[in-house]
Amino acid sequence: MHSKDFLFIVLSFLQALVFVAYSLPLPIYPGLALSKNITKDVIGLIFACYPITHLLTSFLFGKMMMRWDRKKVVLYCLLSLTFATIVFGLVDLITDPFIFILFSIISRLLQGCGVAGYNVVCFAIFPKLYPDTLQEKLGYFAVACGVGISIGPILGGVLYSLVNYEFVFFSVASLYLILWAYLKKNLDFSDLERDNDDVMMETDPKDEIGYGTFFRSFQFLLTIFSQIICVVSVVLLYPTLGDRIFKLGGNTLTISMAFAVNTLCYSGIVMVSNYFNLTQKLNRRLSICIGFFICMISLYTISSTENLVQIVIGMGIMGFGHFFVLLPLIPEIIDIGLNFPSNSPNKEDTVNDLSAALFNAAFGFTEFIGPILGGFLDVTLGFSKGIYLYLVFSLAFWITYLILGGGLQAMKKPCVKLDEKEKENLRNSGLFIAFRSTPSPRSSVIRRGSQKSLNMINIGSSSGLKEDYLQEIQKKLLIQKL
Repeated sequence: MHSKDFLFIVLSFLQALVFVAYSLPLPIYPGLALSKNITKDVIGLIFACYPITHLLTSFLFGKMMMRWDRKKVVLYCLLSLTFATIVFGLVDLITDPFIFILFSIISRLLQGCGVAGYNVVCFAIFPKLYPDTLQEKLGYFAVACGVGISIGPILGGVLYSLVNYEFVFFSVASLYLILWAYLKKNLDFSDLERDNDDVMMETDPKDEIGYGTFFRSFQFLLTIFSQIICVVSVVLLYPTLGDRIFKLGGNTLTISMAFAVNTLCYSGIVMVSNYFNLTQKLNRRLSICIGFFICMISLYTISSTENLVQIVIGMGIMGFGHFFVLLPLIPEIIDIGLNFPSNSPNKEDTVNDLSAALFNAAFGFTEFIGPILGGFLDVTLGFSKGIYLYLVFSLAFWITYLILGGGLQAMKKPCVKLDEKEKENLRNSGLFIAFRSTPSPRSSVIRRGSQKSLNMINIGSSSGLKEDYLQEIQKKLLIQKL
């Protein structure tokens, strides 16, 4: 690759293309399936195959990525997506309903697997590639995802009307093959691999960090549930908001605007945040609390009003809330993982990979459970009352996160700066210092002689300073263990 920035552009373009294929069938496949006497519940099952595979394979890729090699994972996942897209295009030629359903399910399963592997790799390598601008890069990467989801249905509808069903999918599959050939020749993750010729160093089983280590952490559970509850707040509207808008006098364009404005507002605030460097200035747990509150306000607005304009505005506001919740999550999960006691030489790589997998798997879970929950609440309680019940649950979790997850503590006055003498004493003391301002695990441990800002959150070990002096410094810095 020519540079890290160019690599990011290529990976972001591929991310957009990945989600173009994800949303491409939405306007044209259901009609095709109905014409072949496939019922709506079976169509729903076919589409549900994607998030299920996305969820399950994310865990597999996160665990095995270091053994399988990241470049190979990207290339194989891209081939999986290519094959899945071609199969989805060929189902138009199948007349037997059973074979039609079978090949449709295979296509969605392969698609979910390919997207999961590709995203896990990207989320795992970004902390190493961009340690000082991680949240900025994650924001742009999410924008690429939103662009792909938005363009997919439009592109599918246009190509279908101009040519035919098969051409829609074959054209996208051709782009996948071109990118696969380019990445096979140019993609290089060698500078991210370990110094021992990519061979895993032996790790004492007692020091090994796994998924169970994360799930035994109460702080991690609070963090991952904040992601799930936040994303479900919009996904549960997928099966119900369209009908709600129709009943209030809206049309298909209104529905499209409601969902599109959510993505547009998210993308817009990402751009503004990156320009003003907001993600580096705002405490991560405070950001999650703010975003969660915004999501609750927007969901209440959507459920309580009968004004179509207010519903669209509420969806836009929810996009802002998702920004504040989702962007800090990967750095937060990584920091939680790095705090687990372990002397494993592969600790950093393992934590990066597992954190990426957990973050990605949570999205798969929300895509699966969200529409089911939204439909169930609407049928049993009605649109507004169902959302009110979900809001009560969300509020209870928000209060829990404030009290037990560090939300209230994050609202305290920022750390007091050290004077130059204190800084020099710490530089010369041999302290291992972790920095809140640095979201990357790779640059979070600063050794002796560092000139970086002393905005500390944890002191690991020391030599040369008296205990009472250390305690005084800790008080001054308002140090807390994550």
